[in-house]
Amino acid sequence: LQIDPVIDLASIYISAIVLPLLISPTCAFFILRARMQAEKLARDNFRLANRDDLTGLPNRRAFFKAAEALQAQAGAGRGVLCCAIADIDFFKRVNDAFGHEAGDRVLQSVGGTLLAGAPAGGVAARLGGEEFAVAGLFPDAQAARAYFAALVGAVRAASCGYEDMRLSVTISLGYCAAEPGDSVSILLSRADQA
Repeated sequence: LQIDPVIDLASIYISAIVLPLLISPTCAFFILRARMQAEKLARDNFRLANRDDLTGLPNRRAFFKAAEALQAQAGAGRGVLCCAIADIDFFKRVNDAFGHEAGDRVLQSVGGTLLAGAPAGGVAARLGGEEFAVAGLFPDAQAARAYFAALVGAVRAASCGYEDMRLSVTISLGYCAAEPGDSVSILLSRADQA
């Protein structure tokens, strides 16, 4: 009022109190909406980068990250890290005989069985095509052998429904126990050979 005597007290109150009260909620709304959209995009990007859309399992990238974390735990003496690779037997025949939709159902069924049977604290993932990987910490190699044998049996026992048919699915699985200095890539190569 001392600087500009033309401005009256009501105009000062309006510009200092009323206008900010009207503008702030609107600005806050748009800022919060933009933040929520950015967080949703970040979640979607993470999911796309780390999940297989068809099976819902972790993908190759996420498997390597989880297996490396398990490897660090094994190095701290919490068990033996064992990795396995499983291929669906005669998967091409399923696609050729029944179509790709049936093949997708088989992949989802096997993925669900592997996820349900994944070792506690371990990871089951789809590496690509009909190839899956499982990693976990076990007390010893014998416990891992029994676990992986049971996992193969669980896949065999779980039939996959497609239209009015029940498809029997089996997997071939090879596994190996980690040795000092092994990388996850080396483990997967050895499991693949097994």
